[in-house]
Amino acid sequence: MLDTDLPKLGDQLRVQRQRTLIVISGPAEAVRTRARQVLEYFKITQALEVPTLEQQGHATKHLLGTETQAVLFDAYRGFDPDLFGVVVGTVQAGGLCVLLTPPLKQWPDYADPEHTRLTVYPIATSALKGHYLHRASRMIITNTQTIKGPSTTSSCRLLPVPRKDASCIQDGPTQDQLAILHTVATMTTSNTPRLLLIDADRGRGKSAVLGMAAAQHLESGLRVVVTAPARRCVHAVIAHANQHPDLQFYSPDALLHDHPSADLLLVDEAAGIPLPLLCRMADIYPRVVFSSTLHGYEGAGRGFALRFRQALSNSGHAWRAQTLNAPVRYAREDPLEAFSNDLLMLNAQLPPTRPSDTGAPARYTLQAFPPETLREDETRLREIFALFVQAHYQTKPLDVRHILDGPNLHVFGLVCDGRLVAAALVAFEGTIDDTELRASIVKGQRRPAGHLLPQTLAYQHMDAEFLAHRYARIVRIAVHPELQRHGLGRHMLKAIEQRCRSEGIHAIGALFGAHPDVNRFWHQQNYLSLHLGYRRNAASASYSLLVLKTLTDMPALCVALARAQARHQRVMQIRSDDEDIEDIGSLALPETSLPAGVEPSDSPLLDDIHHYARGWRDFESSRCALIHWARHAPNVDHLGEPGYTLLRRRVLENQRWQTVSRDLNLSGRRECESMLRNALRKALEMNKNQ
Repeated sequence: MLDTDLPKLGDQLRVQRQRTLIVISGPAEAVRTRARQVLEYFKITQALEVPTLEQQGHATKHLLGTETQAVLFDAYRGFDPDLFGVVVGTVQAGGLCVLLTPPLKQWPDYADPEHTRLTVYPIATSALKGHYLHRASRMIITNTQTIKGPSTTSSCRLLPVPRKDASCIQDGPTQDQLAILHTVATMTTSNTPRLLLIDADRGRGKSAVLGMAAAQHLESGLRVVVTAPARRCVHAVIAHANQHPDLQFYSPDALLHDHPSADLLLVDEAAGIPLPLLCRMADIYPRVVFSSTLHGYEGAGRGFALRFRQALSNSGHAWRAQTLNAPVRYAREDPLEAFSNDLLMLNAQLPPTRPSDTGAPARYTLQAFPPETLREDETRLREIFALFVQAHYQTKPLDVRHILDGPNLHVFGLVCDGRLVAAALVAFEGTIDDTELRASIVKGQRRPAGHLLPQTLAYQHMDAEFLAHRYARIVRIAVHPELQRHGLGRHMLKAIEQRCRSEGIHAIGALFGAHPDVNRFWHQQNYLSLHLGYRRNAASASYSLLVLKTLTDMPALCVALARAQARHQRVMQIRSDDEDIEDIGSLALPETSLPAGVEPSDSPLLDDIHHYARGWRDFESSRCALIHWARHAPNVDHLGEPGYTLLRRRVLENQRWQTVSRDLNLSGRRECESMLRNALRKALEMNKNQ
């Protein structure tokens, strides 16, 4: 194909309502110049250019639900798979995605700006390997054809667009959309379930059907409110509601604060809204329609669908689900959709199983999958990713790049007769020798990337000893859903422990959303509970729990763990008495006996107070210590004002910062904490001198 054939291709795309990908590779300025020429051939006057400097490494939820004629994705500014997935979904029928890259064979060696998000301390970004980009380059070369043009400095490749009979292209609502419109209509006139969940892949007309439903109800005199992660996400909803003046948009926070009256609440891009907020919407409003993308870009997709369904069922709400299968934003068998699904693994399928796969553990072997192998074994890579997606709520396309390029990440699989039955992603962390850096971590002043387990232990328990040792952190562990509850997870974990022990790892642990069933698994494997988070995760609505198991008898580590275990048990006792959390005791693992010579003590709590007073700890991590100190320390009433009032109302009565600062005529949380810390320092000094 020649450059001069592109106008005809543009006409073909518009008639067939399809989209395609053009990849322009070469020197940066040359590919940007040729991209502008390509857009002119396609008669496209405006394109969404990404990533901008503001978008690099940041959330792009505001793009969900929006539409554009064309996208210019400049991989010289970094290739973020999540962002690529989002913007591909915005391209309209007859539109174009133009990907700008270094020369394809050199792209894997390019110093991609995304490396700053992938590397870990102390590894330099220049040491990272481009396994993900190697795979992407291979897929582009395999699936595209060359476009010949006058440029000798850049190369242009096209994703082919087969010719189709335009008469088979459907106009108007699809049968799936009509079925949903009927369901929503019956929600307001009968005793059918009052909650509807709409699942669909990208471009299936979720926002359009919400707009059509809104228009129908508004014309009937009913009140309709729509919410989404951002106002931009509902532009299509409002357009398909014919810009009805009575259709009201509220942000999720404003909706739950103002409680506007509504007969029907429409929630678009629900996977982009924290799960606790969605559950509150279901509690408050009489009829709610939740719409979300099945293959999500923000770590949602199938994992979100499973978790949300479980949450609704646990709450006792009656609900039903419907799926939109036929695309409406573009025609079926869209070339761009098919390619992006393959590249981002949005369509990864679970590996096949046999009934015999639940046999004796001796039949299973633990196998390591280095990135050099996985980048060439597309089938195995897709199987591993599918297991992670099924088991973990926040798995997203960027995780494939972490799997292939993360310098401290290791992939293991449990294999039975060559078939993958379970997989795990493990991060090797720790051994931070820099004394100054270790002190800064304990004080919460530094958090070098890639050491979540030792940093959390060192900060929460104020002990730099944790930073001196080597850890293995289980980032993901997943057993095939058809083979669960047969001991495969337990068998795999033991095999990983043996592997780590042989490689000189001192301890192995994990951080995960606390849940009684999950906690029970880790307790049965003799892991210790050492920290329960103070805030619910915005996406999963769970508190994070840190568990650990030693693989060595190193005295210094054992002593640090004993102190941490005693402190954790004391903190949990205070939280159980104070916090308004249903059955908080079930969120941590059962208490185990403390080592000989170690007794529960309140002295570590005093260290919390000193660290908080000096600005080395956050309020949430210090509140249990502050509660205990406020109740038992001498001279508390000598704090003075507003210190004493701040301590009483924010610590003991757990009033919100906003409320306390308003009543005390202070500017906000920062000023409140500054005054509380000053008062604590004076009180601690007074107690020291007595």
